[in-house]
Amino acid sequence: MPDGAFPPDPFDANAAESAARPPRGAAPVSRMEELSPLETAAVMYFRLWHDGEAGRARATADFAALLGLGHGAAAVQALDRLCALLGAHGRRPLMRHSKSCSCVGSDEAVVAAFLSRAAEGEREEAMLMASLLIRAEMAPLALAVAEELAVALRRLALRAAPEPRRRAEAPRRPVPRRVH
Repeated sequence: MPDGAFPPDPFDANAAESAARPPRGAAPVSRMEELSPLETAAVMYFRLWHDGEAGRARATADFAALLGLGHGAAAVQALDRLCALLGAHGRRPLMRHSKSCSCVGSDEAVVAAFLSRAAEGEREEAMLMASLLIRAEMAPLALAVAEELAVALRRLALRAAPEPRRRAEAPRRPVPRRVH
């Protein structure tokens, strides 16, 4: 124990609970398979972009392969600008799960909802989502960038999506009662 540090208080009932709680924004609120294709792409590329050079290279290659060089480069620029805005002007550092995790953290869910609303043209709802992520004076700029990225993510999700099945052939999944 470092000098001057106090040992944990054994009588503090909240100490154990606080230590076991995930960091703010990381708590799982959904699973990847429950998201729409656009929301799945939003979470996946948000994770990849923050996963270092290898993740950024993969995102760049995906955008170029599925959207073409010009549109892919524009999508990469929009993703870079949005992540830079969220990092520089965020209300707090955003949390994310690993790129292979099937859980969706609360921050990731808000980013996905923000981009989904932007793609649908629901500007007021998107501004509300932006205000959860970023300082209020930066929300309009974040929305403008999100609208650019959302169009690219929608196109990317449509091109990468498997052929849709007829409703009768879709397997029924039980509704999970637990997250993990």
